[in-house]
This record gives sequence, structure tokens and C-alpha cells, in this order.
Amino acid sequence: ACLDARTAAPRDTTAADEAQAARVGAEKAAAQKARMEQELESPLVAELRRRTAANAEKNARQVELQMFQNSQSGEFGPFSRFVPVAKNDGKYVLVLAGEYEDLKKQKKVAKQKFLNDADARPYEARAAAVTESNARAKLATAAADGDD
Repeated sequence: ACLDARTAAPRDTTAADEAQAARVGAEKAAAQKARMEQELESPLVAELRRRTAANAEKNARQVELQMFQNSQSGEFGPFSRFVPVAKNDGKYVLVLAGEYEDLKKQKKVAKQKFLNDADARPYEARAAAVTESNARAKLATAAADGDD
């Protein structure tokens, strides 16, 4: 059934109809904008904005930790030897999984975060010593390769 041009007459609009429709649309938009501005000033919205601001830093830390763990998927997982534990300044310290469990029992860490940065110092010192030892070994290897 093909549409016949005679039965489907085009809708005839005039400039006045279009102007009236534009005015109605503008009035609706202005009314909606006024309602939105009233809602933005409500106590509920103010409370939600306050909570959002308060949680922003916590959420950013959680996202950073998750991204770090995901980017190191071969290093961190259920069978990993190390657990990354955040300090209050946002940096991470790698702690052996067994030591992490001990720290949890001693209530020095919670949710993969040190409660006091002083508790992280022994692990940072150990990491610094390992880094220094690796750097010396690398230099010694480079020197031995250069002697050949």
C-alpha cells in the first residue's frame, strides 16, 4: 500500500504558528531553569554536595590503589608475596603478605592503609636498602661487561 500524495497532505505552518511554538518552548525552558535553580539551593542538594566533596579524596585514593594493582597484575593478586599499603601522603609501601597480616592484627593498618606513617618506616628502609643493593649489582654487572 503505497502512500498517495493526495491523502498525505503536507502540514501547512505559518510564521505565526512557528513563533508561537518558539515562545511556548522558551517559557517551558525558563520555568524548568527556575525549578532547577530552586532545587540547587535546597538543603538536600547542599548536603549531597558537602558529602561529595568530603568523599572525593577518599575515592581518589581508592581509585589510585586499584589502578596501581591492576597495572601490576602479575605482581599483586591472591598468590602475591607483597601487598601495597598506602601511607597518609598517598605513597605506597610494599609489605610482605605475612607481615601485612601481622600489622592488621596489631591494628596498624586498615583497608591497605597505614594508620600512622611511623609504622611504615621499617618497610621503607628495607625497600631503600634493596633498591640500593640492586643499583650496586647493576653497576657491577655493567663494569664487568665493560671489561670484556
